[in-house]
Amino acid sequence: MTDWPKFDENYIDQHLIDNMELVMRLVSLGHAARNQTGIKVRQPLQEAAFTTSNKTEKEAIKEYAELLKEELNVKNVELIRILMKLADTLFYIMVI
Repeated sequence: MTDWPKFDENYIDQHLIDNMELVMRLVSLGHAARNQTGIKVRQPLQEAAFTTSNKTEKEAIKEYAELLKEELNVKNVELIRILMKLADTLFYIMVI
């Protein structure tokens, strides 16, 4: 038997891991919104809109917009601004 391979910490991309966790959280929120309104995922929607005050999260939403569109079955992903600061990591999702 061979030994279990050792991992190289240089290959760990924490930025990618953080971004994928954000995408999974947003997709989960989108699916929850669909379930709450009774709209199945197979029915395409016009838009999903998100907001956050965190600059890194804004960049991740822009970078992974195509993945979010696929996972949520929407035509557009928008990053919207809110007029007042509610919290540093507040997420708001509107499914239109």
